[in-house]
Amino acid sequence: MKPTDILKTEHRVIEQVLNCLEAIANLAIRDGRIDTADALQAIEVFQRFADQCHHGKEEHHLFLWLESRGMPRDGGPTGVMFYEHEQG
Repeated sequence: MKPTDILKTEHRVIEQVLNCLEAIANLAIRDGRIDTADALQAIEVFQRFADQCHHGKEEHHLFLWLESRGMPRDGGPTGVMFYEHEQG
């Protein structure tokens, strides 16, 4: 398995957690209450897994590798992805 395959698989996990949050939000709209325990668990996944683990791999390995091969950060895709990680 290539390192990029691992990152792609991790993206699918993050998408699944986003789908769960969407379902929690839809139930909150429908029922007028939110399942705070489930919502907090999803947020924790983002903080620990997405922000720390996954984004760290991308930023410290993939993005830097791409830049070492000539992809510019300023005005390039890695600059946009670093920015998106900061916004997240």
